Amino acid sequence: MFADDGIELKPAVLVVDDEDDNREILRSMLEDDGYPVLLARDGKEALRKARFGVGVILMDVHMPNLDGVSACKFLQANPGTRDIPVLFLSATEDDGVAMSALEAGAYDFLPKPAPLAELRLKIAAIANMPRVADPSRRRWVYLEALKMEGERQRDEEEAMKLSWHESSWATETA
Repeated sequence: MFADDGIELKPAVLVVDDEDDNREILRSMLEDDGYPVLLARDGKEALRKARFGVGVILMDVHMPNLDGVSACKFLQANPGTRDIPVLFLSATEDDGVAMSALEAGAYDFLPKPAPLAELRLKIAAIANMPRVADPSRRRWVYLEALKMEGERQRDEEEAMKLSWHESSWATETA
């Protein structure tokens, strides 16, 4: 999405984690990438802030007051928030928790600490994908967007390498 002046507008990201350090690391990375960021300490606060027009939610699983999976279920049940994509980040190694998160409506589940390149790729894919009202198609559209974003990033990297190589060659021959 672009503003009238051609500047790319990125969707706001809501980071939900009960650990201050985790929230701040993600906030810093996302803001460096140009995303507006909202922060929440638990699922209850996330439910309140999700109504502020966020485009993506990064959610921890284990939190006080309201855990991430329960919060995701509430988000999915609310017509005003059901279309917000949720990515889970969790240190848990319990596959059952990951399955519960996906069954609750999450788009994806990443380990903590998440590889930053992978996290950036998945957030960019979600930010650029069309919104899908049909829950049965969301996962497919997300996977297609992920594939396209990966290809776009690879093409961009290759173009940068080629440009660098050509400028290095031009400098060497001058």
